[in-house]
Amino acid sequence: MPFDHKRFKSEVADLLDIFESGALDRAWDITCGLMDVTAKVDKRDDETMEEARQDAWKDLYRAFADEGATYTYWGMYEEMRHAVKDRADELESYVVDIGKSCMKDKTKAKPKRRRRKQEKPSLRATQHPHLSVVEG
Repeated sequence: MPFDHKRFKSEVADLLDIFESGALDRAWDITCGLMDVTAKVDKRDDETMEEARQDAWKDLYRAFADEGATYTYWGMYEEMRHAVKDRADELESYVVDIGKSCMKDKTKAKPKRRRRKQEKPSLRATQHPHLSVVEG
């Protein structure tokens, strides 16, 4: 499922204001820098750099959502939690909610049904020359 990594990054950055923590701001700046490095190192030959960034940010979200992560992402996750100490669970909850909202459903909208072209009705003449009746 695709992940809106730009929105995730933006909304988590906005979230930092709630915590008013210089240590969290530092951890976030480091995390943002590491995401570009990680995307560059982990980029597959068959994907663009933008796709690699999307995957990297999605993996960071997965670390917060306890879906398993490499030590690289685990370190970023722990650094951010440590920065806010007793509010770590609150931070984690916010980040998980943001991440969930950034998951994109890849299913396409159902195509609209095309109406069949209406056939001309069979008309039956009546005793009145200006009126016809549709046959059955």
